[in-house]
Amino acid sequence: MSEQIATATFSSEEQARAYIRSCEQNFANQIRHTADQILAQGSCKLLGLGGPSCAGKSTTAMLLIRYLEQAGKHVHVISIDDFFREQPHVRGKKADLMQENLDLDSIDALDFDLFCHCVDELMHHGVTQIPIYDLSKSLRCGSREYRIKDENDLFLFEGIQTVYPQISQLLEQYPYFSMFISVEQSLRIGNTVFDPKRIRLMRRLVRDYYRRDSDAAFTMFLWNGVRANEEKNIFPNASHCMTHLNSTMGYEVGMLRPYLEAILPPILDSDAYGHIARDILDDIQVAQPLSVDLLPDVALYREFVGKPG
Repeated sequence: MSEQIATATFSSEEQARAYIRSCEQNFANQIRHTADQILAQGSCKLLGLGGPSCAGKSTTAMLLIRYLEQAGKHVHVISIDDFFREQPHVRGKKADLMQENLDLDSIDALDFDLFCHCVDELMHHGVTQIPIYDLSKSLRCGSREYRIKDENDLFLFEGIQTVYPQISQLLEQYPYFSMFISVEQSLRIGNTVFDPKRIRLMRRLVRDYYRRDSDAAFTMFLWNGVRANEEKNIFPNASHCMTHLNSTMGYEVGMLRPYLEAILPPILDSDAYGHIARDILDDIQVAQPLSVDLLPDVALYREFVGKPG
């Protein structure tokens, strides 16, 4: 792991805004460099973007597509989540899901045979139908056609599963460029250190609450399974990716603080998660609160934050 980032403090709003912009620009520079690597490959047709939960894959994909399309490429995004197996017995309500032994992490959660068929059909025949998966219902709700029209078409496979050996070995049979993104650095504020796992949990608590209508208890319930899968299937295979991106932002604890202070108090009395919530709330007191209004229009943190309640 890289060395820690010492988080800055700010004497004015403009100083904070400038620091946030510099962090975002450094991140954008990484993605621009990656786009240049892809373009230098020449014959590359398939891209893979993987990483653990709340690493910033969606924003990375958006920025990467922007740079590649400026170079004349036409990028089609395929979410590997769309290959989840249907589980019609799951009713979708959070209270019900917490009673289910629902597998959303292992390779067995995917219809791998269908994935193989679609990739091979696309590469050999130039057209395929990719399923559309409704996570709220655990069912497919149609399909979408993907077609190779000319040499400028690129297909970006996005999801934590791109580093699974079965997935990567299939994609590597064709002209392929693989990317891995994660929080690579700890943040230090005074004597308090936020390691990458804690940073991603805080990101996910906020994202799930404001973007996915999931309360903190449900996110905490899922987290142990998420982390177990990361340690088993994601991080051990990350070294095989052709390039690595670091999404650590020096400003992020301060940006998350107002949101966490709004969503964590209801679970402080929980026997299962209260101690985790209390530790987070205690630790973030060292961070200077930062407003979402300081973010540039295109910023990694717009992937995670909403409007504090």
